[in-house]
Amino acid sequence: MIYKLIENGRISADDNSNCIFFDDKKTFAHLRGTGSKRFFCSIGDSNIIEFKYQKNPLYIFEGPIDVLSYLSIYSNYNGNFISTNGEMLINKIESIVKRDDVKEIHLCLDNDEKGEELTKKIENNLINYDIFFIREKTKFKDWNEYLCNQ
Repeated sequence: MIYKLIENGRISADDNSNCIFFDDKKTFAHLRGTGSKRFFCSIGDSNIIEFKYQKNPLYIFEGPIDVLSYLSIYSNYNGNFISTNGEMLINKIESIVKRDDVKEIHLCLDNDEKGEELTKKIENNLINYDIFFIREKTKFKDWNEYLCNQ
């Protein structure tokens, strides 16, 4: 999976081995630090990062590293897996729901207060759509932490 994303130019690394995730159009990049000082940085026109294999169901994560962690854990490529980069881009979810006629959403947001707030906000934003919501979370803070503790 990682090699295919590298081949397709969807992820890469900078000179400091930090991971860079790109949107489809390469107009937006999300950097994640991999060293002892972890950091997050976004560059370009804010956009959702999609790892799309199918239109439905839609899986929503706060960060792209959580998408890759989830895919590594479950080897499930049946759906559209998106990163909202925290709360920054949740208002763009509705356009994906309309575009892909989404009927099922897996809310794979962090297992913390902010993740619960985002879950409620997304459900409320999409209340006028006929969507079945599933809340997926681990006992850890997020999917990457869960993967690292396996």
